[in-house]
Amino acid sequence: MQRIRSRLAAIGLALATTITLVFTQSVAASPASSPLDTPSGIGAQQSCQSVSGGPESNPNVTGRQTVRSIASYRGTIQVRSGYLNGVRYGWARVIDGNPVWGIVMKIDLNGDRVEDLACEHDGFYTGTSYMYPTSTSSNRAFKACILITTNTDTPCTPQYQTAWW
Repeated sequence: MQRIRSRLAAIGLALATTITLVFTQSVAASPASSPLDTPSGIGAQQSCQSVSGGPESNPNVTGRQTVRSIASYRGTIQVRSGYLNGVRYGWARVIDGNPVWGIVMKIDLNGDRVEDLACEHDGFYTGTSYMYPTSTSSNRAFKACILITTNTDTPCTPQYQTAWW
């Protein structure tokens, strides 16, 4: 049942990603300020993005780097960043371990360091979450977490999450 829900969510995400990419490209062509940096910190983009092969394998994602990392007995949990079509994105990754129910990147959009959005993925298959654009605003922050239950609303425990970046 969990796999069915995950696959249905992936289909919905693919549709949302297509819409989001069209919106993002039209905004990027405009000289006006980005809606991702609104005064409240919560921008127009509210969905995570996927790329073919994932952010670690797609050759169009460049400049990959680890910006936060924590070792646990379930693996090394990382927040990573890189560029796709000139836009910097963040995503979560787990290496050398068993992500159990998957990997998730928690996103703070308004600076209170409380999750406003989560980019999830079944890390068992790829070891990475979906991506989300970074921002020059200090309101935007990311942290990575290994899910230890099937309930994605369960808070991350300190030993299985990175610090905010």
